[in-house]
Amino acid sequence: MPENRPYQYTGYAQVLLSSVPLRAEARHRSEMTSQLLFGEVVEVKEEKNDWYYIVNRMDLYEGWVEKYQLHPITQEVYERMQFTYFAARDTTINRKDAPVIIKAGSPLPFYENGKILIQGKRVEYTGEVITGKHSPEALVKRALEFLHVPYLWGGKTDAGLDCSGFTQLLYTMHGYPLSRDASMQAVQGELVAFTMEMQTGDLVFFGDEEEQKITHVGIALDQKHILHAALGRVRIDILDDEGIYNRELMRYTHHLMMIKRMF
Repeated sequence: MPENRPYQYTGYAQVLLSSVPLRAEARHRSEMTSQLLFGEVVEVKEEKNDWYYIVNRMDLYEGWVEKYQLHPITQEVYERMQFTYFAARDTTINRKDAPVIIKAGSPLPFYENGKILIQGKRVEYTGEVITGKHSPEALVKRALEFLHVPYLWGGKTDAGLDCSGFTQLLYTMHGYPLSRDASMQAVQGELVAFTMEMQTGDLVFFGDEEEQKITHVGIALDQKHILHAALGRVRIDILDDEGIYNRELMRYTHHLMMIKRMF
């Protein structure tokens, strides 16, 4: 997350595109730190040329977005937005005679009776909807559908994911909101003391033992396997008390730091 900065308040906005990049600096060549998905609402804190510095209401993550990729909304709409209904899978809707793909995990604005609210108008939404809290087994079953999705730094869609984008997406759409980065997610939930107590769906964190710094996260399939985004794609690797063992490389790639239960 970008460092704290003095704000110059400018308003509120919503994402009405499939996804847009969130960048560390106000330029297209800057690092993409995350993505904003269709339906998410943001508070605009600062304007700089063609860019807005925003705070995402869903996870409080901050960064720069090209202002033309956002649609202005009122404070009332911003405050009324609830993150309770999500797209279970990619779905195409027709908006102003142009198709828009709503990516899996996107919040559905004011969803009711098969319709969502976009710019004050009800638009038909025929895709699968997920709402409420779901079991760890249901989460893992859905997560396995993302196997072999390519790794993308800052990504959080099925077109590309990083490790914490993957876990945030799956947990949030199943009723357990997570922060954006692995180090932030590590302070949530209940600590699991030993790998022998680990259960399906637990979050497993990895990093630098000397610095006690969390740099990676994945989802436990069982006590011996982990599903995570690393080394090019979403993959399944061996998990033990030391960390993640990659059979292709024949070595450990991540050092185990802690296990957390969110359910």
